[in-house]
Amino acid sequence: MPPGFVKFVSTLAPAWVADGRPIYGGFFWINGDGALALPKDAYYMAGAGGQYTIVVPSHDLVIVRLGISRASRRAVTT
Repeated sequence: MPPGFVKFVSTLAPAWVADGRPIYGGFFWINGDGALALPKDAYYMAGAGGQYTIVVPSHDLVIVRLGISRASRRAVTT
């Protein structure tokens, strides 16, 4: 990654600061309001059909879901 990329995507975007909603950074959603059941330092991309990539720096963790969920149902694996 280029220098400063992680800081850019995980820092609250100025328009969202002005709006009082700490949920969007530079091209990534962030958990700035703690609404998600994730550490507050988590940031993520959310795609179509339930695809996502979540980065949790405090846990040295990246979670990627590439499956697709039809309609509003979540895919369940057993």
